[in-house]
Amino acid sequence: MQFHYGFYEMAYGRSPTDDDWPVQGSLQGYSKPHGLPRAYTDEEKNQILSICSEASISYIESRCKFPDWLGYLGLILLHMRQDSEQYEQLSATWALQLADLFDPSSPPYDKLKRISQGTDGVLSWGLLEECELHFRASR
Repeated sequence: MQFHYGFYEMAYGRSPTDDDWPVQGSLQGYSKPHGLPRAYTDEEKNQILSICSEASISYIESRCKFPDWLGYLGLILLHMRQDSEQYEQLSATWALQLADLFDPSSPPYDKLKRISQGTDGVLSWGLLEECELHFRASR
């Protein structure tokens, strides 16, 4: 619920980096309706994608339980998927950051690098699952 409510806030331009970001703690004091998940307009998706493109994957990875943090990324990919420049930018930015978490000899590394260079589509749930498997095997 918190994660979906975060989408709602980002759709209106608020960011998790804002000092008054409400999606934390005990979930008290929300003033907007929760009917989540909901459909987002392309404009709202672009706003969310723009904010999420600035996320630090290494920061998220270092502070969230494995593999939950990959699931959080996957929720954004699932709910905000669209044919847009913002989605391609998010995909390339995240793919580059994810590649940095892998040894260059690991299978996900090459795929992630190609996506980050714009030569092999966009980041997908399936590739996040592959990343999870390789993270598990390497730990």
